Amino acid sequence: MKICIFGGNGFIGGSLAKEYLRKGHKVHIYSQTKVNRSFKFKNNTKIKYNEKNFKLILKKKFDIIFFFSGNSNQETSKNDIYYDLETTFNSYVSLLEAAKKINFKFPIWFASSVVVYGSNNKPLKENFDLNPLSFYAVTKLICEIISKFYSKNHNLNIGILRIFSTFGPGLKRQVVYDTIKKIKTMKSFKVIGSGNEKRDFGFINDQIKSIILLSKKVKKPKGEAFNIASGRAYTIKSMLNKLIKISKKKISYTYTNKRRSFDTKSFISNKSKINKTIGSVKNSNFDLALKETFKAF
Repeated sequence: MKICIFGGNGFIGGSLAKEYLRKGHKVHIYSQTKVNRSFKFKNNTKIKYNEKNFKLILKKKFDIIFFFSGNSNQETSKNDIYYDLETTFNSYVSLLEAAKKINFKFPIWFASSVVVYGSNNKPLKENFDLNPLSFYAVTKLICEIISKFYSKNHNLNIGILRIFSTFGPGLKRQVVYDTIKKIKTMKSFKVIGSGNEKRDFGFINDQIKSIILLSKKVKKPKGEAFNIASGRAYTIKSMLNKLIKISKKKISYTYTNKRRSFDTKSFISNKSKINKTIGSVKNSNFDLALKETFKAF
């Protein structure tokens, strides 16, 4: 197959590209910011994201389009609400407009996020009411709504990937990385929250496997959303203790007992929908995945 990944220089997009290449597919990567030369991808291009350029790319007749571009940090959107609109929403709408005007019929998968759910401590289902707590999350939700609009009104085949907390070697953000960095560089530190917050941690290899299987099974998505997650929840305290044990260091830490404005108590996935679609994907051993990520820091 011929695969196109917008945002393929990022962690998840790059990991997806590597796996497709490993399987023998042709992969083209496009970025609006910079090219990660360490990936050593043959077809890796920086372009200006606009409707004209998107048309030229889509006419190359890709079998699948993935859109992983845009801001990936809620802290950034907290300081500059326009950044998400410019890098994510405007770019994505330009892609859909280009697809509409050339009558593009191949599937387009948009990378959304668990944060669209907002504050809800139940195992999260795709049909739950959505209540985003940050502008980053609001932008992801708007893109989901736009996906459904273009799919319904312009007959585009668009699917939505609601990606839960992902970790693995190479990712330099989010709670697992932040915790490893503190353990590696500090003797004592503070941990945001109470430690009792639960997260559905998905190892990158498992997340990529689910995305590939889903895109293979669902040939013509019509604005549907799917949780991309492990379906297993661990407290921040449990994750921290596992990493300290792996480090074999004596660490002193305290909890702030305060969460950031966009943090929630729990993010746990209900995987019934995606399991029904692609079958149950066996997760990597959590302790071994943490150990691999720790060693690669």
